[in-house]
Amino acid sequence: MPLIGTFAVHRQAQDRAVDVQSLRRQYFALPEDDFNAFKRSSASQRLFCEGTRRTDSRSRLSIEMRDAIFGSRLRTRGVEISLAATATYPGVVAVIAGNGVARVLGGAEPSILDDLNATGEWLEIVAAAARAHRADESTVLLFGITDQHGGIEVTLLPQADASVLALLRPLHFETSLQRSLIDSRQRYKNLAELASDFTWETDRSGNFTFVSPSLALDWPAHALVGRSVAEFLVDLPVGQELPPVFRARERRSDEIVFRRLDGGREWLSASAAPLIDGAGEWCGARGFCRKVTEERSRERAAARVSVQTRLAAQLIRTLGETVDPEAALSAAAASVGLAIAASGVAIFRFAAEGGLTRVAEWGEPSDRPDCEEISAFSPDGTIDRDDEHGLLLGRAVRAGGETNGAVVLWRDRALGAIAPDDRALLAALADPLGATIAKLDERSRTLALSRTDPLTGELNRRGFFAEAARRHARLLRTPASATLVYVDLDNFKLVNDRHGHEAGDAALKTLCEILRTASRSDDLLARLGGDEFVLWLGGVGGATAVARAEEILAASQSLAALSGDSLRPLGLSLGLAIYDPSRPESPEELLARADAAMYQAKRHGKGRFTVADPVVRHRSGDGPQS
Repeated sequence: MPLIGTFAVHRQAQDRAVDVQSLRRQYFALPEDDFNAFKRSSASQRLFCEGTRRTDSRSRLSIEMRDAIFGSRLRTRGVEISLAATATYPGVVAVIAGNGVARVLGGAEPSILDDLNATGEWLEIVAAAARAHRADESTVLLFGITDQHGGIEVTLLPQADASVLALLRPLHFETSLQRSLIDSRQRYKNLAELASDFTWETDRSGNFTFVSPSLALDWPAHALVGRSVAEFLVDLPVGQELPPVFRARERRSDEIVFRRLDGGREWLSASAAPLIDGAGEWCGARGFCRKVTEERSRERAAARVSVQTRLAAQLIRTLGETVDPEAALSAAAASVGLAIAASGVAIFRFAAEGGLTRVAEWGEPSDRPDCEEISAFSPDGTIDRDDEHGLLLGRAVRAGGETNGAVVLWRDRALGAIAPDDRALLAALADPLGATIAKLDERSRTLALSRTDPLTGELNRRGFFAEAARRHARLLRTPASATLVYVDLDNFKLVNDRHGHEAGDAALKTLCEILRTASRSDDLLARLGGDEFVLWLGGVGGATAVARAEEILAASQSLAALSGDSLRPLGLSLGLAIYDPSRPESPEELLARADAAMYQAKRHGKGRFTVADPVVRHRSGDGPQS
């Protein structure tokens, strides 16, 4: 138990006279009989005499006395001490004689002397007592902490007879308090480190004044202290106030996005309390931050899965309940694109002639050639690519165990990678999409039957007007020329009358072949009924329309071999109505003009064509007139 330190207390005397009576009254407060008995004792011989005694200013006032015990009280150096009190003193009260021998007067922990004797430190106390007496200095010694007593404080009070009163006190309370403070500080530090990633303080201006030594998102503390919190917050507009948590005037919590040292971002949960200075004024905030990026990511992922689960259920229900399969597929493409944050989505069906035909799309168009290639799909019916064109994810869809189409989406790399739950959503929609495409195929077949002429395989009147309406709407959006050719067989009744209906049917089929040969792939051919046909020539007008009519008439010469009467040969009469985008008219109006021109050609001798007069509009609201 090493000696920690020594403290001396000097009592400088004043030059004054001391008389015995005042000494008795001032220092001893003894009854008269006891004081007289004390004067007669040997303890008083050195100090007390009749009359007065003077000391000069260079000496110390000598009012010390030997220990004097009267009954149950100890009187020393003018202080009266109860012996019962010494018995309960939290340590040891002892008197060290000039020869170094100690006499214990009392104390609750006499084992202190045994410890000091065992360690040899008692000799240091005896030597210090002698020095204290020679210097007439009250001395305090501190010995280091031990397991049994903690620190020990020794107070040495010199007496007049070369003895020294020693008060030895274990520092249980001080040591416990010190340990408690250390433990409390360490506990707070450990809890703060466990509950947060870093702690901080800010001043009135929102600058960091303290950051815990542990790295704050890889930032060393010195890199943050003295700088504004705003420098480290992500997406905080210039001039906007700091989040309230960093200027808290009451306990509060906020979530913020903090910039990492590597430039990344971290979601933090910040909690703070106000800082109050000595004058009771607010001077900043103190708080801690805890990373919640992973928690928020998990929450967003769970929410995303929940949303996608509900979306998949809704889409499956919509696909099953929507009467129009094309509308259902268009809605599905839009919903998938929004749910997966795709740049674009397309849904395909297998065409009868092979390959994929797009039936629904959403978003930005894709110029990827592999988007519509069956060969791009792997054997398991998927496509998953990340190349210079961006990200591509696709999945084949099936109905009745047979692949009948595909759903494909593409995404710009800037929008991030395609997540596993995105693939799961696409997989969940594969069968419902396949069933909807199967409905579309069935509907197409039924519609084709209702819109198709069974003899020639071309559109019938109903099919023609439905398709003509779509093409007309396109002309209104993007003005362009078009020509409608009305075709009627000359002398066709004679074929049926002379050779029968089978010959008539053969003549109609031959006419269809002539018209197909004279038309392009995007032209529209239909049989309106009997021997009347129409041919829609998109993007054709003026001289080009006349040249096409001449080609058709030239090709129709082959029909003469099928005539019912050589004097009245089988041939064609054509009526042309040219669509003028500056004078829009409906498909019905266009057809009426072409029909009138065809009858004009018949009246002029058949086997020819006539171009209808242009549309003339006389007044606003009037219909077209030719």
